[in-house]
Amino acid sequence: MMHPSIPGMQPQQFPWKMARSGGLTNIGLGNQSLISDPKNLRTIMLDHVNKTARIIPTPPPPPQLPGQPAIPGMPTIPGVPGGLPALAAGVDVKDLGKQMILGHEAEGKLFSVTPPPLPPRPAVPGIPTPAAFRPPLTPQAAMTTVEVWTSTQLHVPLLTKINGPGGQTISTATKAVPCNPPPSFFQIPPEYKVIP
Repeated sequence: MMHPSIPGMQPQQFPWKMARSGGLTNIGLGNQSLISDPKNLRTIMLDHVNKTARIIPTPPPPPQLPGQPAIPGMPTIPGVPGGLPALAAGVDVKDLGKQMILGHEAEGKLFSVTPPPLPPRPAVPGIPTPAAFRPPLTPQAAMTTVEVWTSTQLHVPLLTKINGPGGQTISTATKAVPCNPPPSFFQIPPEYKVIP
């Protein structure tokens, strides 16, 4: 569920399903699925309405900077060492201990990411600077926190809360069952047309 920071906007829900096996991940988002295949450096996007598939090459993951923790569930930015955390002036990690979520033991971590300050905009003669209209965000207001509770058995996030200037996003697993999905779950169905 996403809670926007804009007053009056209603929270939005985006149901999804995820399956993992042998390093492969299939995330179903309504009429589409994304199959992540890191071994072959590709992502497959399936459109179940039009029965099409797109294969998107993915670059190898960038090396992690020393001392920079990986943030489960956080996107990485290709070509930036360490992904998103490398852009931050500081990443603070706090261990939240263990608790039961959906009947599964989960370990919690809280990541606090403070972005570096933006450089000042050059002044244009005769035009007021943006700061005259709105003061810049303080480091505390620009901070993003990511709380992740990961199953100790399944090694998947069961609850993720992201709080930042854009609002709050909460991702909750409603059902987590250990199983062995069939290999076809991570392949392009034979009746789908591959679009270059």
